[in-house]
Amino acid sequence: MKLQRNLIHLFILGLATAWGLFLDYNHRWLREYHIKGEAIHIWGAIYTCRFHYSPSPLFVLLILLPVIVLLTLYLHFRKPALWRGGVELGITTLTVLLVPLANPWWAFKALILVSIGTGLIAGRGKAEKALLSTEGFVYGFLVLYLILGEPAVRC
Repeated sequence: MKLQRNLIHLFILGLATAWGLFLDYNHRWLREYHIKGEAIHIWGAIYTCRFHYSPSPLFVLLILLPVIVLLTLYLHFRKPALWRGGVELGITTLTVLLVPLANPWWAFKALILVSIGTGLIAGRGKAEKALLSTEGFVYGFLVLYLILGEPAVRC
């Protein structure tokens, strides 16, 4: 029974990681939905870049798709592990989506604190707490890379 519960968390980790890598790989068509940037001419050949992060509803929906899938699977199969995995991914992902609106430099610190905190609160045993923290951190890091890594390439 314990192995089956951990396999569900490994499935969640694989699903979220695959979706995050898919979004990172196809970031060219996705970048228009969350980063607005422009190069400003200062003087001579000197330019500076200005960026504005404002996620569109389509971007938020695409980022939250693994959470929606997990909560839908929970409604169908009634497995508590699916619920805990969905809540962990949802809280971590919403943190990563909302913190850069206020201060992008705190996003990584918030990701670490929230993923560890929700993993410790939602998990039952040591293995499940570690898996929940890991799946929240990995997917949150991929989303954070998509959000904050884009300005470096954009200008």
